[in-house]
Amino acid sequence: MRPWAACRPAWRDLATRANGATLYHDDRWLSLLEQVYGFKIVVAGIHSRSGLGAACLLARTKNPFKARLVGLPFSDTCPPLPADSALMPLLGDALTAEPMPRGGCEIRGLALPDPWQVVNCFGEWSVDLTRPIAELSRATASHFRRQVRRAVENGLSVRCGSSIDDLYGFYQLMAETRHRKGLPVQSLRFFKRAHELFSPIGDIEILVGGRQGQDDRRGLDAAILRQPALQVERAP
Repeated sequence: MRPWAACRPAWRDLATRANGATLYHDDRWLSLLEQVYGFKIVVAGIHSRSGLGAACLLARTKNPFKARLVGLPFSDTCPPLPADSALMPLLGDALTAEPMPRGGCEIRGLALPDPWQVVNCFGEWSVDLTRPIAELSRATASHFRRQVRRAVENGLSVRCGSSIDDLYGFYQLMAETRHRKGLPVQSLRFFKRAHELFSPIGDIEILVGGRQGQDDRRGLDAAILRQPALQVERAP
């Protein structure tokens, strides 16, 4: 196990070579977790002459009553990445041999054999948005298609933006939604730093839905924050 900052080039090379890398394996996402939430991310990996053969990202949780390693906190799924799938059993065995905090180790997005325990208590859904609109529409439920037609008839429209003002509009709507549902509001600092990290090369989109003629935050009805390059969506 080595600090991510100390083996960043090797990790970046593995993420490029291995299949299955997502937003949560990206350097910018890892920087976001370290800078905003203070997590110390480590890379647990099997090394060879050519670099990392298989590795996973881990960070210690902030719960003082049940400290554990998670891969990764605040990330929906972040499974290990192998350049060679034959190395995955070795990685799992090596992790069990490492000294662990009392709460153990949790890896999200991958089932490992004994002595690991598999807990199927989460669901993951994905939609391929690169398909034609007509195909996407046919795949949705009929009541959803009716709601879309009704929204268009009522003058609702959707536009795509990436400015800081678009981000503020998204955050305001998200905060109102979470207050209404009695949920804690996520940090504005997190979203602003995400915008700073992902927007310079166009890797962030904010889809804003509102009524025609109302292009400010008061006219917003819905907003989605997307990371388009890696096809990962974040919604309020």
